[in-house]
Amino acid sequence: MLIKIAVAPYYTLVSPNGMLPRYWSTVWALLTPSGPSSSSRKDAMRHLDYFYTFCDGRLGPGGLDDALGNSDTSTIVNVLQAFYVELSSRPEHTTYAVRRWYVAKAFIQNLCSHRRHLGNSWREVEQICVGFPPVRATKSRKPRFVRALPAAVLADLLKIVNPESERNPFRSHVVRRRNWLLVHMMLLLGLRRSECLVLPVDALKQGVDPKSGETRWWLNVVEHKDDEDSRFTLPSIKNEQSRRQLPVSPSLARHIESYVGEFRGEPEHGFLFTSRSGAPLSVESVNNLLTVSSACLSEQVAKELTERTNGKNQVSPHDLRHTCAVIRLKQFLSFGISHEEMMQRMRGFFGWAYESHMPLHYAKAAYEERLADVWSNTFDEHTNILRSLPQ
Repeated sequence: MLIKIAVAPYYTLVSPNGMLPRYWSTVWALLTPSGPSSSSRKDAMRHLDYFYTFCDGRLGPGGLDDALGNSDTSTIVNVLQAFYVELSSRPEHTTYAVRRWYVAKAFIQNLCSHRRHLGNSWREVEQICVGFPPVRATKSRKPRFVRALPAAVLADLLKIVNPESERNPFRSHVVRRRNWLLVHMMLLLGLRRSECLVLPVDALKQGVDPKSGETRWWLNVVEHKDDEDSRFTLPSIKNEQSRRQLPVSPSLARHIESYVGEFRGEPEHGFLFTSRSGAPLSVESVNNLLTVSSACLSEQVAKELTERTNGKNQVSPHDLRHTCAVIRLKQFLSFGISHEEMMQRMRGFFGWAYESHMPLHYAKAAYEERLADVWSNTFDEHTNILRSLPQ
């Protein structure tokens, strides 16, 4: 299990049962230092955690660290070979398999380079690592799914998460209101799951437009810092471009204020979204929200989701973000602005890097007229479900 800590190496692995640190993974992380916000470090540790879990299954809990600590190079070679076979023998291994093998091999090689003075056996392990053929990702024959939700799926999901709906699977009205707001912030503002979970309670701001005299609302997408955040999977802002300001419609602004003032309570932390126990809302809770809600989709809608999304059987948090991206691009196309300006608006809104090609992935889906059954060109203001809720 991967957890974040406040000091170097910033990310570390712990055993799933006793929550004890994985010793040699911590040593490796310290031997290959990087910054506290390094996404590559976090990804590498996730892949290494997969390798450790595989070794637990083959050698027993903690077996890999025991073999490394006892210089049991025969066991190390055997389990590394088994891991290679496991990854490379799958009919359609993905880039994840490629990265997992690269990290596992680099982990063993790095430790070998620091322990070769202990004997020839470590040098032999290092040579064996060099001799492994690379694991190459197979090209998927399945068409790429942009993950803009079909209109019927989106409409049914919004009915389910409506706090007043009889189909809403959550009993607590406070939880219903929180879930409803969370879904709409991901959908209307295109927020990433982790961005929602690090927002400060005062993220919503307002000011007066000097030209029109009207009140304007916006959301500051920034990270609330809390040294006592105890969540196992710690959410974070992805990159510097992700720190941004997003315009918020009056309807959505009112409901953010309503949640903060009437339903959030007064927990000790400063995050916007909170659990029933008063703790910061977890990544797992957001996933569970959409897993449980997806299970309530009507049979016909669930079938359409599977058929039109290349086999998906539930809605994910990122599906909402990508649906937002498709609709935003469709809106910008209707404005008749230049291609370059449209790309830059998309990059700014969704927190992508200046040179990112992500907007191009949604160009085809932007012409899907079926999505317009749920959303109109003005996008933010057409939230009838917002207005239907009791004030």
